[in-house]
Amino acid sequence: MTQQIPITEARDAPTISWTPSEQLERLIDNRGLGSVLEMIREICYEKASYIATEWQDMPLAKRWIAMAIRVNSVVQA
Repeated sequence: MTQQIPITEARDAPTISWTPSEQLERLIDNRGLGSVLEMIREICYEKASYIATEWQDMPLAKRWIAMAIRVNSVVQA
């Protein structure tokens, strides 16, 4: 008969607090830099669309589009 080891409940498990930089580094390690940059590019476009639609702030929306284009140029490099 094998001995059963009790499973520690989630509330008893130590919590790990990652800084934003560490979280980003882990994401890059897991997904790859190109994939993360593509995600950032898409977020920029989505923010631009939201700002243009919901706030009607075209200068700010254009800045987000410009950021998406800059990120895309890095993705394409």
